[in-house]
Amino acid sequence: SHMSTMQAQLEKMFGRVAACESQGAALVEIRKAQSGLARERGTWESYVSSLQAQLEKLAGRMAACESQGAAMGEIRRTLSDLANDRGAWEPQVSSLKSQLEKLAGRVSACESQGATLSELRRTQNGLASDRGVWESSL
Repeated sequence: SHMSTMQAQLEKMFGRVAACESQGAALVEIRKAQSGLARERGTWESYVSSLQAQLEKLAGRMAACESQGAAMGEIRRTLSDLANDRGAWEPQVSSLKSQLEKLAGRVSACESQGATLSELRRTQNGLASDRGVWESSL
């Protein structure tokens, strides 16, 4: 009968509607989960952005460290050059020191002669004054 077929179709439709209605509740749960994930994604994107900024700062610091390495290499080369130069000027300095010591000895000898000269002058002045006494007594 036609009525019983329709009744069977209606019952199937109610079952399908119930299934759709239960999907609505699931959709609400999915929407909540999706919103939560969207919020988490925003948080993660912010966090990743912060990490990216930190990475860029570290890259800048690293570049500074690398340039220090190059500067240290240059300083080492200069130090090596100076050490090599030292080998060349060290004998010259030693020679200059020796010559200076010899000169200081000769200057001391000259100063000693000055003292001798002063003594000779005193003696000569004494002799000269004695000469006047000798001449007047003759």
